[in-house]
Amino acid sequence: MGLQLLPSADWEGQDVTVVGSVTDVRSLAAYQRVLVDADGFGLLAVHLPDSESVSRGDTIRGSGTLERPSASRNPGEFCYKAYLQSLGIIYVWDAASFAVEKGTPGIAELAARRVEKNLENLLTNNDFVSALVLGRRTALSPEDRNRWAEAGVSHLLAISGMHIGLLMALLMTVFRWVRVPSGVRPVLASLLLCFYVVMIGGRPSAWRALIASIVMVRSLSYTREPLHAWSLAGFMLLVVAPNMYRDLGFQLSFAASGGILLWLPAIRRIPRIFQGFGISLAAQSSLVPILITQFGYVSLLAPVSVLILLPFVMSVLCGGLIIGIVGAPARFLAPVVDGLAGLVGVIIEQLARPSAVLSLQDVWWYSWVCWYGCYLSAGFLGRPRYVFFPKLRLIRAALFLCCLLLPFALPAHLVRPLEVTVIDVGQGDAILVRTPYRQHVLVDGGGDSLYWQRRGRNVGIDTLLPYLDHRSIDHLDLVVLTHPHEDHLFGLLSVLETMSVGQVIDNGDPHTTVSYERYLELIDKKEISHRTARRGDRLLLRGGIEIDVMHPGNLMRGTGSDLNNNSLVLFLTYQGRSFLFTGDIDAAGQAQLKRHNVPKADWLKVPHHGSLSAWDPEFIERVSPKTAVIPVGSNSFGHPHPDVVQNLNQRGVRVHRTDRDGAVTYYVWMGFFGRFLSGCWRIMN
Repeated sequence: MGLQLLPSADWEGQDVTVVGSVTDVRSLAAYQRVLVDADGFGLLAVHLPDSESVSRGDTIRGSGTLERPSASRNPGEFCYKAYLQSLGIIYVWDAASFAVEKGTPGIAELAARRVEKNLENLLTNNDFVSALVLGRRTALSPEDRNRWAEAGVSHLLAISGMHIGLLMALLMTVFRWVRVPSGVRPVLASLLLCFYVVMIGGRPSAWRALIASIVMVRSLSYTREPLHAWSLAGFMLLVVAPNMYRDLGFQLSFAASGGILLWLPAIRRIPRIFQGFGISLAAQSSLVPILITQFGYVSLLAPVSVLILLPFVMSVLCGGLIIGIVGAPARFLAPVVDGLAGLVGVIIEQLARPSAVLSLQDVWWYSWVCWYGCYLSAGFLGRPRYVFFPKLRLIRAALFLCCLLLPFALPAHLVRPLEVTVIDVGQGDAILVRTPYRQHVLVDGGGDSLYWQRRGRNVGIDTLLPYLDHRSIDHLDLVVLTHPHEDHLFGLLSVLETMSVGQVIDNGDPHTTVSYERYLELIDKKEISHRTARRGDRLLLRGGIEIDVMHPGNLMRGTGSDLNNNSLVLFLTYQGRSFLFTGDIDAAGQAQLKRHNVPKADWLKVPHHGSLSAWDPEFIERVSPKTAVIPVGSNSFGHPHPDVVQNLNQRGVRVHRTDRDGAVTYYVWMGFFGRFLSGCWRIMN
């Protein structure tokens, strides 16, 4: 439904004149991201220089081109396209010329400026308090934000469900104390919170939390079951904004609140002194699958950390609001708020311990099915008033438990597939082989060259390492360098510097570049096993996976492109399926390979990025691939050549290209070969 509700008009690449009001301004690393409600085009994003003075309520007039935002090219990368779509934005306005007309600030904007000025003038720890009160997390240093993440409490910094819900509860309590009529309390509290959300910039997470809180408060007037109100709030939000289901904040806030409400009857039966910990544990337990899937780790101290920090955080939030709104007359509260903010910083330093962080590699999806199945079943067992469970005999319960755990006893090759992922590193090669037994082989690492890459870009740091981190890979059993050209070698330098590597294999053909010298230096410095491979060598991995070296025999000379033609050619076989990795061999290398019995393969890495000089119809005929992939990016060489792509299509070969498809993953499971679409980056592309 969310995809169907996106605007159908196609304005991409069109020059347009835009007139609109500024609804949000956020400072980023090198520019300001400004959201403009433009007449006739809806909400647009425009990137303006930091030097430009822009505020909410201003009017922008100008002309420029509408472009679609960039999507992530690899799993684990930030997807700007998906992020803007979650805000209801489809196009980025590339303003060629513009003028900003200052508008009259509204009451909410004036209030926000007053609060910010008062916090800055009266408090020492105003960065932390501003992050809590106004939702400006960028005021904190990256080191401080990392500490909050390691402690598992970074959500306490966001103006979201917990903040709005607790403020709603606080206002309702205060109104009850001052004897405000019961029918007026929720209306008055909702109006005050609505003004607060507008004041802090109307962030989607804050609006989501406010709507959910209002629905919860009103629904509880008609039902004594809070789960009904919780489900109604979520349903209404998804009807209004269907794309919200992909928003991580929505998933986390509703999973945590649902877990608390599910377990609340059982928690009320334990001694009161332990109920706070029970609530925190119920919330954090509901988040474990989401946190590990998204970030690869979960803080073991999170339930305790939230329990310890929540009173201090809420005290700082309330005190900061009072100081920000009242100003100088509330100066007497400043030392208390500063002291509490400093104490929170000390507590965070003690709780943010790497030893208390549980990092896991990719977890089998069935594990999360079992986790949520047990979590929900146990929670509903504490609610006999609403759910009826038949009596289970001991034998029947034991059989049920055995059936549930049976898949965990299956051999790895029945549970997990062999994965071959061609990572999008631009104009270069980087291929990760991940076996069912969690062995990892990296073939090449991509690289940079001023001829075809952006200046200052380090593909190893910017792309390769984030992808490996996303897959929770901290050790590579084998690194293969097919040949020492920059577009295959340079990205490996970051891998060798930062990761644990079992063995490095290359063709032994030296090069005179600084990158190659650094490559040899790192291998020697870290005492990594280093071998030269030749035709006839065979690598045996667990589970019957074989990698045969098909080329070169003796190093070729005088071919016109010796480094390319001496590329290692690898032939991987598993469960009757085969992959042929060809490096950058041109016609001369393929001719020598044909003289030594070219193997047939289901999957082919097209030689030399689809270059015409590497196109040999006889070679392709002998390999007879069903699927071919071309690792390629923006370049000045004309790769891939149109004739190469056309000839592959005419032969019935399914062709994938990283410059169009992003990272592509192929699977072999139980003898079946295929490519499956998964992940945000795939949907958005």
